Amino acid sequence: ETKGDQVVVHGLVGRASNRRIGEEIQKRAIEALKHPDWYDFGPTFASEQLAQRHDIHASKETVRGWMMRAGLWRSQSRTVKQVHMWRARRVGYGELVQTMSEDVKPTLSPDNVCHALSFWPGHFRSQLAGRPR
Repeated sequence: ETKGDQVVVHGLVGRASNRRIGEEIQKRAIEALKHPDWYDFGPTFASEQLAQRHDIHASKETVRGWMMRAGLWRSQSRTVKQVHMWRARRVGYGELVQTMSEDVKPTLSPDNVCHALSFWPGHFRSQLAGRPR
């Protein structure tokens, strides 16, 4: 009578699958994948081409495993690379340029309104904080 963990273990553990693709076919596929014209094929496209050109029908995951074991393919990270590189911070305070825009009425023609842009180093910003607009 079987008891404990042995009850859960399937009877076919350790045996080859009935659906396993034979070693000869796998070797033929690897030889085809090593062809110089196929050096940049990914597993999905390689699987399609093996089926069309060599009548070797294997899933893309199976072909991926074969290619990884043969050293023809490395799995690549799916994480998104950093899009924005943070700039190095400035050493001293006030090295950045500050801008300010304001509407100005010229003294010669008070009916017209102009838009003025001012550029100055950032350390002047603290001096202008109390300036009326």
